[in-house]
Amino acid sequence: MKLKRSIVLLIALLCVVLPSYSYGQEELTARLQELDQEIEATRRNLEEISQRQASLESELKSLSQQVAALQAQGVEVEAELQRRSDQRDELDREIQATDSQILQLEGLYKKRVRALYVYGGRAGLDQIAHADNQPMLIRSAYFLSKVRAFDAAILKKIAQAQALARAQRLELDEVLRIQQELKQKVELQREQLAKRQVERQALNSQLKKERTKRESVLAGMRAQALRLETVLASLTNAGEAPEPKPAKKKRAQPKSGGFSSFEGPGLLPYKGALALPAPGTIVRSFGRKSEGGAALRKGIEIATRDTSEVAAVAPGRVLFVGRMPELNSVVIIDHGKRYYSLYGRLTEISLEVGDEVEKGDTIGKTSDPKVLSPNLYFEIRSAGLAIDPQSFFEKS
Repeated sequence: MKLKRSIVLLIALLCVVLPSYSYGQEELTARLQELDQEIEATRRNLEEISQRQASLESELKSLSQQVAALQAQGVEVEAELQRRSDQRDELDREIQATDSQILQLEGLYKKRVRALYVYGGRAGLDQIAHADNQPMLIRSAYFLSKVRAFDAAILKKIAQAQALARAQRLELDEVLRIQQELKQKVELQREQLAKRQVERQALNSQLKKERTKRESVLAGMRAQALRLETVLASLTNAGEAPEPKPAKKKRAQPKSGGFSSFEGPGLLPYKGALALPAPGTIVRSFGRKSEGGAALRKGIEIATRDTSEVAAVAPGRVLFVGRMPELNSVVIIDHGKRYYSLYGRLTEISLEVGDEVEKGDTIGKTSDPKVLSPNLYFEIRSAGLAIDPQSFFEKS
């Protein structure tokens, strides 16, 4: 109710103060252009926020992968540490075994010497020293040398094995030291990455809040633009229209210094039988939330493969030619019975305000799909309210 009173007061003020509708239309168009600039600036800001969010999300994904890789590496390092520790324990057991073997051989050697001394005594030694049986003496000396050589060889092998085991243990100790340092380094890196991940998540959350705020501002601007469009349509319906200029197409004759509303059947008789204004594909439907969910789409967006001619969907009279926020160059056609069709993102517009068109007449061309896609916007309004255009098209 407040909005209706505001619109009525604005219309009354424009009618009293402004000398002609032409001046009122210029004021509204200027305000729409200002809104267009503000909306474009807000959209650019939103794009920057979206790019920062995309960069942050990419970084967060990379950080998550790095943290996971470091965790896997930590598991591998821990397993390697355990394996090396088991090897060192095994070497310790081998060293202890060789120590025991050496002690056993040394004990046997001492027992052998003691037995020889006890067996022969000094008399035995004298007997060996003064023996006339030289062959037996040689055999005894040979036997003793072989025993001594055998014991020495065994001791040497055991000592070599022991030295090798001790060397391997030193190497394992160095490997364990390196692996322990690597484990600590991996853990430190994982903690640093996890901390950075938390910081980036907090920043991403802030950007989401900022984006929501900007989208709310953008929705308010769109609402302002819609109110201005409604005022423009109301002024036209009231009969305050600009004086026609010489036109290339047929124009309606003015009545009482202005244009009357188009006396047509509206669009209801064409429901289910209209063709798309240009050959293409509907890529965004009416009523679905736009990116970010800040506003509802009041029309449809069509993508064409090439720059194509745009045609009027039904007979009518051109009500508005100009620019609107986010829609660039726009044409609005009055079809009568307070039904209007709106065509946005046009180029090479061939009509002027007041021109009458038939169904299929060329309005202009779509934008270049390589520059802007979707490159055609289309709305249908009834008594100022946007309605779903797809319910008016032929079912194919």
